[in-house]
Amino acid sequence: AGNVEPGFMISASGNVVIEGSVEGSSIYAGQDILIKGGCQGQGVSEVQAGGNIVGQFFESATLVAEGDITCTYLLNCDLTTENFLHVEGRRGVIIGGHVTAKTGLSCFGIGNMAGTKTPIEVGVGDGDTRAYQELMDRCSKVEEDIKTLEEGIDKIMSMENRDEKLTKALYTQKKEITVLLEEREKSIIKMTKQRSAQVEVKGTTHPQTRIFISSVVYTVRQTLKNVIFLKQDGKVGYKVRTKID
Repeated sequence: AGNVEPGFMISASGNVVIEGSVEGSSIYAGQDILIKGGCQGQGVSEVQAGGNIVGQFFESATLVAEGDITCTYLLNCDLTTENFLHVEGRRGVIIGGHVTAKTGLSCFGIGNMAGTKTPIEVGVGDGDTRAYQELMDRCSKVEEDIKTLEEGIDKIMSMENRDEKLTKALYTQKKEITVLLEEREKSIIKMTKQRSAQVEVKGTTHPQTRIFISSVVYTVRQTLKNVIFLKQDGKVGYKVRTKID
């Protein structure tokens, strides 16, 4: 597609590539979204991807991605990515809105001299912890069911007129636990990445920025330059980056 005009909506199960810009319209994709121009959301645009989102800039839009989000500028956006946020380049700043990047983010600057409030969240949130625990509980329940079924299977199989229902139930439960164990493995990997999430700011972090790392907050009260925010010993603080870009 070229430019996407106000009021339009694009929905696809695969990838979506926009050669121009997006203005006051929404895009939904099962996989990746590439916007070669920018997105002037006008407070109504939604950009949702089952994969990655890449665009020049985003203003006053809602962005949701299962993968990474990459852009050069974010202004007053409500953004959530299950992975990493890259706001690249010398103008790679985040101003206003609310940004959640579960595995961390890297940018050139956060906030502005006017003191625009800019909350940034990375790491493990309360919802992630609940979802992880619910998955663990489901795995335990199915494993218990399988054990119960297996204990009775030999007795059932030795019966001359045996009931096949138990055998089918065991087969069904074993299929379910295979799926659940795959989910558990992915969840463990995801939680590990989230627990080590950091916020890297290569340029300036302005006052009124609030950094949440795994639900612990750090409020920036003075101008900081070239720092990484991280969580250690239950507290959020920052360290100076050794590399100057």
